[in-house]
Amino acid sequence: MVTIKDVVAKAGVSTATVSHVINESRAVSVDAKKKVRAAIKAINYRPDGIARSLRVNHTGTIAVLIADVTNPFFADFVRGVEDTAQQRGERYNLLLCNTEESTSRERQALDLVLERRIDGIILAPAGGNESLLAELAASGLPLVFGDRKLVGVPADTVVANNAVAAAELTQHLISLGHERLGLLEAELETSAIHERVAGFRDALVRAGLDLDPALLKRSQSNIPAAEAAGLSLLDAGRRPDAVFCNNTS
Repeated sequence: MVTIKDVVAKAGVSTATVSHVINESRAVSVDAKKKVRAAIKAINYRPDGIARSLRVNHTGTIAVLIADVTNPFFADFVRGVEDTAQQRGERYNLLLCNTEESTSRERQALDLVLERRIDGIILAPAGGNESLLAELAASGLPLVFGDRKLVGVPADTVVANNAVAAAELTQHLISLGHERLGLLEAELETSAIHERVAGFRDALVRAGLDLDPALLKRSQSNIPAAEAAGLSLLDAGRRPDAVFCNNTS
């Protein structure tokens, strides 16, 4: 197994110099840096990531917890995180966990990633783990919520203005002459769902329209359940003019 001593011998410099080049912990001469990098390439040396992380207290690993890896929205979500991480000068890796919108699975995932030593967490919270997440935020571990927010947890949050967006989408349907609107709603207790439904209903009220209870279909947030709910809505005695979808599709 190739070790740092082999790099030292190949480059003809001190162990400290090799260490500083690998860890970027101190400036070294351009000539010494070239020698070390050439030696690393020549003998195919790979630093011990675990040992390095213990020395510098940095693992280069970001945990990303999402609700459903098969949902196209969350696929784009993860891709955005990965692309942004790769744009940074340092090398970052993602540890991806799928929570299935389950409080218990989210808790298990959090326990797992915390055991692995991570540099931060990006999470689309399922809800129900507010106490633990508040403790993590208070500990100083970088924590960011995406798509959803949790009341009482002081963490940075990146979300869309769901209520305004939903109201504008609904108003657009109404402006096209559609008055009998259906609603496909996900059975999730998340801020994003509540805000979108609120925006949809607010637009109806402002237009003087009512939501026919027969045109409201709620289902689990997955593709088969959403498809079944949509078909059920279309099979109603009198079909809607248009549908506001707030579920996996």
